[in-house]
Amino acid sequence: MMLETERCELCLIQRADAVVCAVIQYGLRELKCCKVVAETQTANLASCRLLERVGMRLERRVRRFGAEQAIYCKESI
Repeated sequence: MMLETERCELCLIQRADAVVCAVIQYGLRELKCCKVVAETQTANLASCRLLERVGMRLERRVRRFGAEQAIYCKESI
């Protein structure tokens, strides 16, 4: 049986996925962007997993802002 806190965490993950997907789709479809790019610190594993779950791929890693950053992208089809 799922605990209430686990259910809440799952809802937050699903909402975050839905919001990020909506932003990506808006950029690709409505704004006609050929690519949507996201940047997060590689140490922020939750953000990296989120971006990967919504179909973004790791394009490269760079060092900025005093830390390693992951650059993710999703291109239009």
